[in-house]
Amino acid sequence: MKNALGIEMRQITYQVGGCTSFPTDMLRYDSAEPATQGDAALIRECSTIPYLLNPYPVRIRLRSLYMATCGRWQSFGWPVNGEYSNKEARHA
Repeated sequence: MKNALGIEMRQITYQVGGCTSFPTDMLRYDSAEPATQGDAALIRECSTIPYLLNPYPVRIRLRSLYMATCGRWQSFGWPVNGEYSNKEARHA
């Protein structure tokens, strides 16, 4: 993936997990997007009000050109559970 200057940048893939409403603004803050269509569907599901009552943690893979802001994710109750490049990506 290339940045605005045409310089090749390595894409970072990382996983977040939580059981509260998904903090969708974190996608903008970290310039991230869901890694797959399945992850996008999980984000939609976890962003609904009834999900606030779900006791089961969910893991969502995201991708970005930048490192995750781990402390900020943690503050929303969605800690980063690993950070790695697509070449090193492993399936949870």
